[in-house]
Amino acid sequence: MTSSLDLNLLPIARQGGQDLPELPDLYAVLPPRRPAHGREADSLVLYLSLTGNAPLSPEQHTHLLERLAQKYYKTSGSVTAALRAVAEALNLYLLDRNLRSTGGGRQGIGLLVLGVLRADTFYMAHCGPVQAFLINPRETRPLHELSSAGRGLGLSRTTPVRYVQARLADGDYLLLASRPSAGWTESVLRHPQRQGIDGMRRQLVDYAVADVNSVLIHAQAGTGRLRFLHRKPGAPGMAW
Repeated sequence: MTSSLDLNLLPIARQGGQDLPELPDLYAVLPPRRPAHGREADSLVLYLSLTGNAPLSPEQHTHLLERLAQKYYKTSGSVTAALRAVAEALNLYLLDRNLRSTGGGRQGIGLLVLGVLRADTFYMAHCGPVQAFLINPRETRPLHELSSAGRGLGLSRTTPVRYVQARLADGDYLLLASRPSAGWTESVLRHPQRQGIDGMRRQLVDYAVADVNSVLIHAQAGTGRLRFLHRKPGAPGMAW
């Protein structure tokens, strides 16, 4: 069933006090023409950050995310089974890359959020100490569990995955972060009401006390489309 929600995706990333105009960590795609059985109604969001001293180039990062998306849509079965297949494939890729770099002391650890929108439910797989918040007019609810998160992917043949899901309605927000701000807590983050996604962005920037790497997702009544938003320098609002 096609979702009645569109997803607007806005990267919010700062490094050295400067906003980053691009975020290769984020990739989102609608189902291809002939997906595996069970994948026909799944819109996919991949959010992968690498920590350590062995980064990927932006081109390599994008190519990897494209391959992982293909893996998801070629895997039949339940949503969680397909999400695990992607996480395991990424873990083996990063582990092999790290083992080949052992002599040089280089290592890249994957922090991953896989998200799938089906109808009004957003299914997620968390790998590593990532954070996620559901923000709606009634509550701000953390969806992560850092005490059992592990360090991330690429360190062993075991693939630690935590599954979580959230029901979305028109106007709800999801905040995903591989490098959150310490100021982003459920006690201070509030739904912006009529201020829209730019009001939510301003709130996050105001509470960003250091460098951050995150993605803000805004659910909006629609037909299942995905929109990548960006903020033009000096502009008051969003563009896509």
